[in-house]
Amino acid sequence: MAGGGGRPRCPPGVLLGVAAVVVAAGWVRAEQKEEQSIVLIGKNEVYGDIRHEVNVYVKVFTNSPFLVCMDLALSQERIIDPNYLWIGPDGRVLQGQSYVNLTETGKLMVMGFMVPMSGAYTCFLSHKVIETTTQEETEMVEAYKFMVYDSHPSHFLPAYREADHAYQVSVRFSTTGCRLRNNDLFIKILKRILNNSISHLTCHITVSPYKCHSIRTPKEQAYREADHAYQVSVRFSTTGCRLRNNDLFIKILKRILNNSISHLTCHITGSSYKCHSIRTPKDDLQYELFVNFLVNPFAPGWEKVCQEFPYDCEAVTNRRVRQAAERIGKFFHQLKHVLKSEFQAVPTIQYVDNSFSMTPIDSCRPGFGRNHHTHQNCASCCVVCGPGTYSPNHEVTCQTCARPEASMYGAKSCH
Repeated sequence: MAGGGGRPRCPPGVLLGVAAVVVAAGWVRAEQKEEQSIVLIGKNEVYGDIRHEVNVYVKVFTNSPFLVCMDLALSQERIIDPNYLWIGPDGRVLQGQSYVNLTETGKLMVMGFMVPMSGAYTCFLSHKVIETTTQEETEMVEAYKFMVYDSHPSHFLPAYREADHAYQVSVRFSTTGCRLRNNDLFIKILKRILNNSISHLTCHITVSPYKCHSIRTPKEQAYREADHAYQVSVRFSTTGCRLRNNDLFIKILKRILNNSISHLTCHITGSSYKCHSIRTPKDDLQYELFVNFLVNPFAPGWEKVCQEFPYDCEAVTNRRVRQAAERIGKFFHQLKHVLKSEFQAVPTIQYVDNSFSMTPIDSCRPGFGRNHHTHQNCASCCVVCGPGTYSPNHEVTCQTCARPEASMYGAKSCH
């Protein structure tokens, strides 16, 4: 094997295609071509490649990274009698030029990079390969080309600049008319104020036109916050579906719950239950009561609460019903202890663990409703029913009159 390297070399006078890399003052980016697998970049160094050109981008007014006149694989080998010859874009030898830094190991740095320095930088590396057994010397020459292109492949423009930034600002102001002289005066004063605020940054405002437009806005409509209630579902095990104790249990349960939330002017409405027989995986037959009820914020006396806060009635009632729902949730989590003390007459009915669930339900006051299409900007609001529509109850939608007899806003009926 030949000394000074274990890979085949090119004979003298043969220039091979070379690699290509990308650089910019303090940072480096490699643009690798097809079949290129050798790492080309070291610490502020760009290695060549005998197979490809290496594209290198250097920011103007900065120093390039060191361009290394060999590839990474060769840099790991012993090189015998190396000689380096660097040729610049204009075809001149770079040795001795004031704008380059050439090291003894064949590394080139272009200093204070300017646009005219752009182009192809080619290095010719000559070195000897010595046959181990015969000591026969062979002179090898390899070429490494470093080149940068702009967006057009026919140009050699390796230098680049950062893009200049500017900011387009848009803003609107309301005015009492489009033909007022004060509009022009306002824009002039605004521009002067803005220029004064940024002049120390050597920036200024340019091209400050404006247009005045007349704008038709939708009619304003009254709205209320939705009223909240909570639908509760819970299950209890029982010994049979036809027992009179089932009805008694539901009545006692409702009374206990009402007593626990009456101070919040909330109460239980719409309570109902169904009994179902359930076959278990073990082929046992069980019976369960499926109980449903609504935690309602409008218990007798709720109007007095709203009289104290007429402009924030929904917020008060919604806060109270949320507190009531939380109390009921806590009650069911503690229900095992409650059943022992309150339902001694019906000990056969037991709470089914983790069966409690609660779902918020929204409603609107009579004369109000929701419309996601008409009022997209306030989709969750209860907006006053428009002419030709009405809402007689606490539903969330306004109904359309068969005949457009309701000509006013907030109708509770069509008559």
